[in-house]
Amino acid sequence: MRTIAPPTDSGSSADIENSAAQGHVEGCEFHEVNVGADGLVTVLVNPSVWFNLVDFTLVEPGSEAAPTEFAAGTQPQIAFAQGLAQLSAYKFTYSAQ
Repeated sequence: MRTIAPPTDSGSSADIENSAAQGHVEGCEFHEVNVGADGLVTVLVNPSVWFNLVDFTLVEPGSEAAPTEFAAGTQPQIAFAQGLAQLSAYKFTYSAQ
């Protein structure tokens, strides 16, 4: 099992811009067709999608005390940044209040 440090520079805006203009993930589907009243928009994030492209054979094992960080410019770091821009990682729903 590998322990990965929470993203710091691994998903910076500059890295994400390679996959998503201006650091925004555009094109996520919002299936609600009738939003005519006040309500609540919920964003469900599936973090496993962020890591789908990462080649973990290139990542050194870590521990809870010393998590592994993805070094800048490496395949794991680049793949993680690309994963952040994957539309399938995000789902938006609306409920009227």
